[in-house]
Amino acid sequence: MHPFVNEADAVAVLLAPAEREVLRAVPILLRNSAADDGDPAWARLRSVGHLDDPEAAARFGELTAAMLTAAQEDDRDRFEATIEDDRLAPEDAEAWMRAIGEARLQVAARLGIEEDGWEEEPLEAELVEMTVLRVLGYLQESLVTVLGERL
Repeated sequence: MHPFVNEADAVAVLLAPAEREVLRAVPILLRNSAADDGDPAWARLRSVGHLDDPEAAARFGELTAAMLTAAQEDDRDRFEATIEDDRLAPEDAEAWMRAIGEARLQVAARLGIEEDGWEEEPLEAELVEMTVLRVLGYLQESLVTVLGERL
C-alpha cells in the first residue's frame, strides 16, 4: 500500500502507525536547529549562493535569508497543523514534501552524509537515525510521485 494517494481534490494520507510516529517527530527536529555555525544541520539548510566568493556569499545570504526562513516556517506550520489529517489539500501536501525534505537534510548532515550512495551501504547495526532517514526518504519520494501525477 502506498502512503499517499491522489483523490480528486486532495491527497489521501494512508500512513502506517510507525510512519505517522516518525512524522510526528519532524516538527521537533526542525525547530531544534539553531543559527550556530557548529551545527551541520543548520549550515546545510543555508543557501550559500557563491561557494568560491565569501563576500558574495555573505551578501547573497543577507538578501535571501529572511525569505528562506519565512518559507521554511510556513511549511513547518502547515505540516504541524495537518500532521494528524487523513486528507491533505495539494498545497499542504507540497508543504509536507518540503518539510520532510528539510528534515532529511538535517538528519543526513548530523550523520555526516554528504554524497549520494549511502543508501547502498550495508545495514549492519544501523543507527536509529539511519532508519529515520530511510523512512523520511521513502515518504518524501512517495509524495513527489503523487504530486507529480497531479500536474
